[in-house]
Amino acid sequence: MPGSWGYFKNQIQEYLTKNFSPDDTVLDIGCGQGDYYEMLKDHFKRIDAVEIWEPYMHEYKLKEKYTNLYHVNIMDFDFDYYDIVIMGDILEHLSREDSITLLNRIHKKCKQILVVLPYYLPQETVFGNVYERHLQPDIDDSVMEKYFPMLKLHEFHGKEAKLRIDVGENVYYYCVFVKK
Repeated sequence: MPGSWGYFKNQIQEYLTKNFSPDDTVLDIGCGQGDYYEMLKDHFKRIDAVEIWEPYMHEYKLKEKYTNLYHVNIMDFDFDYYDIVIMGDILEHLSREDSITLLNRIHKKCKQILVVLPYYLPQETVFGNVYERHLQPDIDDSVMEKYFPMLKLHEFHGKEAKLRIDVGENVYYYCVFVKK
């Protein structure tokens, strides 16, 4: 979906604005409708974004929001450095191999990586956007530990950033990870 779930939004905003300078640069990967821009625009001077689905760029007027907007697959996007890289509801849309490659590549090119994702949440094409499919609906703690050792589950005010969500008979978890 073009928007991220609302879980942890206030905590993420507080964490980033309290711990990083307005001069720090931000890259929002898979910005969708621009939720992270809206959260952070009053603090950070430069927020760039990468968005693969062109209709979102027009529908949500992303060029008017972000300092620089790149219409490209993140696997083909290279950059020198950003202080903060945000992957809000993105990791599950990439194959495991691409996710590992991407995180290994960007880990060295930033101060902080913020990864927000659901565990156990299958999803197919949404609004005709094939990039909305979840290619890793099996993500859980063991997958994160095994394949993404450069990340750790974050804590907000001493409490783990992992929220259980019950939807009928289905249960998934919403989690926030940061760079180790």
